[in-house]
Amino acid sequence: APRKALTADLSLSYFIGASQTKLRAHLGNAYRAPALYERFGGGFSTIQSTGQLVFSPWGDPSLRPDRYNSFDAGVDQYVWRDRVRVSSTYFYTRVVSITAFDSSGTTIRPSTDPYGRSSGYINGSGGLSRGVELSVESRPRSTLTLNGSYTYTRAQMDRDITVPGYWRVLGIPRHAVTFVATQRFGTRITTTVDLVADSELFGNFTAAGRARAYRYSGLKKTDVSIIGV
Repeated sequence: APRKALTADLSLSYFIGASQTKLRAHLGNAYRAPALYERFGGGFSTIQSTGQLVFSPWGDPSLRPDRYNSFDAGVDQYVWRDRVRVSSTYFYTRVVSITAFDSSGTTIRPSTDPYGRSSGYINGSGGLSRGVELSVESRPRSTLTLNGSYTYTRAQMDRDITVPGYWRVLGIPRHAVTFVATQRFGTRITTTVDLVADSELFGNFTAAGRARAYRYSGLKKTDVSIIGV
């Protein structure tokens, strides 16, 4: 059975009324037990030359749980009679250990793996994720809400398990910008415009028999919704 864990969160805030400023901080840790499929899962494949059906185990019953430690601190400044809130937050997350699927052939070898696996779930490396988020929320009118944010994230692994020689966390853009505008018309119609723009990110791609980091263009999209009651 997965090991037991004690998790806790502590949050503190202090509001300065004279300047309408809030100071806040948060410290906590998290725990995730390995999923049933990560411990006992597998898959079937067919040998083309013989048509034989082969079962490949991917799970590891002895997987240890994922563990995380996190800290964030920030400032909220209220202006224009509380119609505008400007926020700045620094965040830091230490991943002690996280479950990963390894197919590189360097970590899992059938000759040494107790289950004869060539790929599967392992207790992967930890890593660091830290950055800054800047955001603005405004209510120019009672029927209009505007929200905008910019996030800078720097995330790196302790070991190059997924792609040999590559340490950056896959799927995490360095820069992300969002903007949301919500307008109410009377009591029955609400219109929302949602914009998202991310910088380039990297994903896992296997070519020429080995894993590689493949660069993808950043996501840029706009959603418009109209809700009537």
